[in-house]
This record gives sequence, C-alpha cells and structure tokens, in this order.
Amino acid sequence: MDDEGFVSDIVMEISASRNFREISPSLIRQVVLSERQPNESRKEMFKRVKSKLHQVANAFRGGSLKAQDLHDKIESINAFSTFDELKPLCRELMQSHASTKERIPILDNFYLQIFEQLPPIHSVLDLASGINPLAIPWMTLETGFTYHAIDLYQD
Repeated sequence: MDDEGFVSDIVMEISASRNFREISPSLIRQVVLSERQPNESRKEMFKRVKSKLHQVANAFRGGSLKAQDLHDKIESINAFSTFDELKPLCRELMQSHASTKERIPILDNFYLQIFEQLPPIHSVLDLASGINPLAIPWMTLETGFTYHAIDLYQD
C-alpha cells in the first residue's frame, strides 16, 4: 500500500471508532501525518494517534450529557428573555465539559475582571471553543455583538 493509502486507511479507521467519530477527519489526518514514525507498525501508529487525539480533545469532553441532549437543551435558550434568566441553564450545561466545568465556581468574577480591562467588544472569535459560548451571559459584550465559535467536533 502506498503512503497516501496508509494514511487514509488510518484516518478512516480512527474516524469510525466510537470515541473519535465526531472529530473532524482533517484534524485526524493532520495528527496522523505529524505523529508518523519511520518503520512504524500500523498498530503502533494507531495507538499513538488515538492517544494524541485523546490528549487534545476527548480529555475535555467529560460528563454524561450527549451532544444531541446538549443541542436539545440549547434549543430551549430562545425561551429566555434575559441573560440573567439564562445563567442557571448555562451553568447546568457547562458541567458536561471539563474546561467550562472548572470555571463555573469563578464565572461571576472571571469574565467581569477580563472585560473590564478591554475596550468594548463587538465580535469574538472563539477557537477550540468547546461549549464556551454558554458563558456569553457572563461576558460584557456590546449590543448586537457577533460570536463565532469553532471547534474540532462535528456534532
């Protein structure tokens, strides 16, 4: 099998596995290419790539809330008229992701301290966002702001 075929097969196999099927195949491919070692067996390669993907992605995706459940609950956000009314639901949902969960105890002061040091914010680009957009009610953003959240998970 040629090199491209080897890489494609590894990407396809990892993409099909339960813990990694929602991760962008382009990210999986990038990890395969960067982690590949000369004369390495398929088994060794597969194991190392899965380990790296766990480190950069799955380690943060804890909790029992599934993506569809999270999506369904987020859809209910339109029923709220103010950010203050929305905060309890956002706190609850943020429990499902390691990086947002660890900030919950300090949310009220965390964004207040950050945003008081900044000029008015009209737009945010949140890379590797996870479910951080749920913290918007605590952010001091300008009326009519835009928030672009990009994450490696397809779901």
